[in-house]
Amino acid sequence: MKEHLSEEVQVLSFFDDLSIPDLSNALVVCIWTKGTHDLIMSVIKKLRNCEPSFQFVIIDMEHITQQEIREYVKQGKVAVISSKASTKDLLLCIEKLDHEQVALCPHIQDRVIHSLLEKQDNRDIRGCRQFNKTEQAIIETAKKGYSMKEAAEELHLSKNTIAAYRSKIMKKADVKTMTQLISILSEREAGV
Repeated sequence: MKEHLSEEVQVLSFFDDLSIPDLSNALVVCIWTKGTHDLIMSVIKKLRNCEPSFQFVIIDMEHITQQEIREYVKQGKVAVISSKASTKDLLLCIEKLDHEQVALCPHIQDRVIHSLLEKQDNRDIRGCRQFNKTEQAIIETAKKGYSMKEAAEELHLSKNTIAAYRSKIMKKADVKTMTQLISILSEREAGV
């Protein structure tokens, strides 16, 4: 791909008119700013219907959000690159598009990972603070390893009520199992 970058470069501007010239084997580079998101999505969707399929490089000039990255990634054959990326990172991402559907420069990868970790922390805190007294009591029985039947006997509730509460608790904490919730709570108590 490096050798192709030194060949002819054709600059096109897409605004209201999205007529597509012959761009066979082209790499489409889009400059992303807050105001160009919808235009870029429109261009990508239009060019996706062409043959051959185009590769897109999106240069982030401001601060592209994780949601916007996700929208581009769904389109496939897209590289998202920070304006702070080195030439080496730019070339590596373009080369990756020959073999992969998506390429993110290290700066964008770090931003996405940081955002995901931040959401994980917020989920843990949000879920654990919103439990009412009954839910907290059910969590305590789960920590002790009680079965639903044992928890029902301990708390003077029916087994079905315990099951319903556990389901509600897991939804609130955004976890799939009580074991996962107990693990999160244990890590927090241990200060991990």
